[in-house]
Amino acid sequence: MQHRMLIASAAFMVAGSGCMAPRGGSPGEKRQYVSNMREETLSKLYAKKPEAKQRVENAVGYGVFAELATGTGIGGGGSGYGVVVDNETGSKSYMRMIQVSGGLGVGLKRLRVIFLFHTRDALRKFVTEGWEVGTEAQAAALLDHKGAVSGTAGTVTKGMSVYQLTDDGLYVRAALHAKKFFPDTKLNED
Repeated sequence: MQHRMLIASAAFMVAGSGCMAPRGGSPGEKRQYVSNMREETLSKLYAKKPEAKQRVENAVGYGVFAELATGTGIGGGGSGYGVVVDNETGSKSYMRMIQVSGGLGVGLKRLRVIFLFHTRDALRKFVTEGWEVGTEAQAAALLDHKGAVSGTAGTVTKGMSVYQLTDDGLYVRAALHAKKFFPDTKLNED
């Protein structure tokens, strides 16, 4: 019985974690899809947290990501996509995200994450190195599909802060996870 649960958990994790990619046939269409997601996400953030608009505009840069995370039994995974914008130069770096986690819990979580980069070094390191490793202890239940936002921008690492918008879902999990954000080479080609 335990063996079947492990196999079912692994299948659910693999099926759910590979689903999050920008839509479109060409790189240009995919970039437009990501840009639309960025604008929609920022509009939702500003509606819920009006002070965030000034924080985004005054930051060295910002990143907006769409993520899908699954967790069941003893493992979990996730994937996503987004764009990092340098406010000084206007340049955009299109990126992908993968997540692997181990720990107890169950759920499916779609969310939007907005990173604020307060130093040029934090922006550069995120785009070139892009690692985030941490723990999570979450209990998020959102059944009315109105979306939730963290009360304030939380600190991720020195020189960065983050907002999270939950699309919908039920997610209860305590886990150790590793996330890797990395450039999407196909979308960054001109």
